[in-house]
Amino acid sequence: MVEKSIIIEREQAKLINNLKTSIVKLGVKNKAKHVVCDYCDEVYYYFSFAFLDKYKDEIDKIILEELSNIYIYNHKFNYFNKNIKFDQIDDTYRMAFIKALVHFDKIQDREFIKYELKYDNINVNSFYKFKLKCLEERWEEIVIMTNENSAYLLSTSSFLELLKFLVKNIEVSFDILNVYLDNKKIKVINQENDIVFECSIPKEKLSAFFIQILIEYSAKEVNIYANYNQRKSLAILNKIFDNKINFFASPIIN
Repeated sequence: MVEKSIIIEREQAKLINNLKTSIVKLGVKNKAKHVVCDYCDEVYYYFSFAFLDKYKDEIDKIILEELSNIYIYNHKFNYFNKNIKFDQIDDTYRMAFIKALVHFDKIQDREFIKYELKYDNINVNSFYKFKLKCLEERWEEIVIMTNENSAYLLSTSSFLELLKFLVKNIEVSFDILNVYLDNKKIKVINQENDIVFECSIPKEKLSAFFIQILIEYSAKEVNIYANYNQRKSLAILNKIFDNKINFFASPIIN
């Protein structure tokens, strides 16, 4: 029998919602005999579960994936966002740069987390604070180097070249993404025709917002369907994403 407990500070309990959902789905999908329970005290939230031994590999994979995602996309992002001082640059471009840093070495982050993740009872906060301390020390070096060279990096050409370098080395998540824009909405669809991302057109600069999306959902090829003015404002994407971007006239989207 595989028995696991995930413990996290109560105020952060929502961070493991995806992990909980994935574990429950594993049991339902396989009609597996399993036990799932949760409870909380004044400080911590506890999520415990038990499965037959044959599900151990799948459970370990889920835990690694979800705890890595929390660490990389929440903790790591917040660390860079708090400490990188690019006050002179538009905030949406600053956010794109931070997201590129977050995604740049996430494979190595995940491998290190996998190496350290050897427990049946995992206190998420303690695990991040103590077992992954060396990762945060590496981030500190990046922050110091970035802030010390901010004057150089904030020149337009240097900034775009650095962003291009980071983007080029980000792990690819999709083969093809189709991005549709009208005057109100952005819709991102993968090659299986599943909606990956959808939102209203942002008030901030469209190009900077798009850079963030294409970093977050990295693909080998991106087809963008937009009107003439939108395509014109997004021309900067080709300077960052090389030959990945194809532009087409915009159809009407529902």
